[in-house]
Amino acid sequence: MSGRTTLLLMRHGQIIQEPTGPDGSRRYVGDRDIPLDETGRAQAREAARLLGGGCGSLPLPASLPIRLPVRLAVSSDLSRSVETASLALTGLASRNPTPADSGQGDICLELSREPALREISLGQWQGMYPAEVRQQYPGQWEARGADLAGFRPPGGENFEDVAARAVPALTAIARRLAALGPASGGRADEDSAGEDRTALVVAHAGVNLAILCRLMDLPLQSALALPQDYGCLNVLVWNEEWQHMAVRAVNLLPAALGPDWARVYDIIG
Repeated sequence: MSGRTTLLLMRHGQIIQEPTGPDGSRRYVGDRDIPLDETGRAQAREAARLLGGGCGSLPLPASLPIRLPVRLAVSSDLSRSVETASLALTGLASRNPTPADSGQGDICLELSREPALREISLGQWQGMYPAEVRQQYPGQWEARGADLAGFRPPGGENFEDVAARAVPALTAIARRLAALGPASGGRADEDSAGEDRTALVVAHAGVNLAILCRLMDLPLQSALALPQDYGCLNVLVWNEEWQHMAVRAVNLLPAALGPDWARVYDIIG
C-alpha cells in the first residue's frame, strides 16, 4: 500500500485589526506586513493541537489524540504567516531531537520561507478604505469586481498573477515532500513509498483562494466566494504517480475538529 502525501494549506491567524471606516469597511491589507493579534496566536496554537506534536515515527505521549507525520513546513515570508507556522509547529519542535541525539535520521523540522506564497499585492490601494479607492480611482473598484482574474490595481497584482506564482511553488513543495527519504531511521536505499507524510504550508487568503480555484478547476472570478477564515486548514492530496494535486477539504476550523480528525480526512491510517 502506498503512503499518503498530504499538504495542509493553512491561512495565517487573525491580524491586528485596524479601525473601520465610516461605512464599517476595513482598509485593504494586501502584502503589507501586519502582525498577528492575540486571537491569531490562539488560532495558531489550535493548529498545533491538531498536528499533535508528532513527526516521522518518533514515540509520543499517550495523551496526544493524534500523531501526524509532518515532514516539511513552509510559510509565506510575511511575518503573520511565519509566526502562525512557528506557533503551529511548537509541539513538533519540542519533540524532535536532533539526529545526533536520536540516531533517527532526517526528521527535524525547519520552517522554510517561500516568497511565492506571499499575499496578493494590491499596489496603491493598500492601506486605503474602499470608499477612498472609489473616490481617488474612479471606476477601478467596479472594474476589479467585474474581473478579479485580470484586473490589477495600480502597482498591484491580479488573481492570475497570484496563481501563476503560487501554484508552481506549492507543486514544488509537494514533490519535495514526496521525495523525502524514510523518517524512521531507515537506510536511504530502503523503500519508503508506504510511509504517510504531511507538509504544513501557511499562506494567505488570496493565495489560498487562487490555489483552490486552480486545483478545483473553478474560475478565478469566483475566488472570493470560497470561505477562507483566519487559521483555517485546507487538506490537499498529492498523487506522485500522476503528478497531480486534489482538494479533499476546504476551510476546516481547528477549534471545531475532534481528536480523530486526521483519520476522518484520510491523512493517517
